[in-house]
Amino acid sequence: MKAESFAPITFALHSIDINIISACKYPLIISYKYPLFPNKATLQKLAEALDACRWLHNKLLERVNDTRENDIKLKTYDTQNMIPSLKLENPKLDLVYSKVLQMVNYTLWSNIKGLSASKKNGRKIGHVRFKGYGSYKTMNYNQSGFKLDRDHGRLHLSKIGDISAVSHDYYGIISFSINS
Repeated sequence: MKAESFAPITFALHSIDINIISACKYPLIISYKYPLFPNKATLQKLAEALDACRWLHNKLLERVNDTRENDIKLKTYDTQNMIPSLKLENPKLDLVYSKVLQMVNYTLWSNIKGLSASKKNGRKIGHVRFKGYGSYKTMNYNQSGFKLDRDHGRLHLSKIGDISAVSHDYYGIISFSINS
């Protein structure tokens, strides 16, 4: 299956939750869940960014599969170095913060490595699948590109904008999913 082009955006929102992961000096990760309340324009930007991430995931997976058929092994940094050229191929990737695109690559390789480890343990496994429209629902802002303004109850995401949020204390990584 080849990576497909962008589908028109039709989006029904039931809820958006934000997970904020707090890492401390102990081997404990705490995750907080906050509701977000985007306006229609911001919701459209979120949908377009998620669709761009889905396209990137499918394109990188297609390249990994093609090179494996030719007995060439790619590594994580090889596919990450493809992202700038893919931005030229698909200008919609410019609508997404660069660290989010890098996290799409990281997530893809985490899935590939997880399946490989399961196979080495003797489990019967499948393969990483292409994502259809509407099935890619998570964007990760792992180091930068976000700011939670607790005083005004707003979350700022780079290249997306401000979103109203119920805010509490946070530290660390921002990941959000859209449940439609």
